[in-house]
Amino acid sequence: QWVKRKLGKPTICEHCQKKDKKLHWANKSHKYLWNVTDWISLCAKCHGKYDSGDTRGAIKKNYA
Repeated sequence: QWVKRKLGKPTICEHCQKKDKKLHWANKSHKYLWNVTDWISLCAKCHGKYDSGDTRGAIKKNYA
């Protein structure tokens, strides 16, 4: 909720550029810092890939 209050509702996936209804704020560092620059807007599919072990590096390297 903190991220949504600070950054608003996400409008586009920063990885695939889709304007999906199911957009999330994903944490870049996976440390959940109270820093708005540590968050990225991703669709549900890209967020799952970003957080998964096998493909995490492939997407994460673009935003870390």
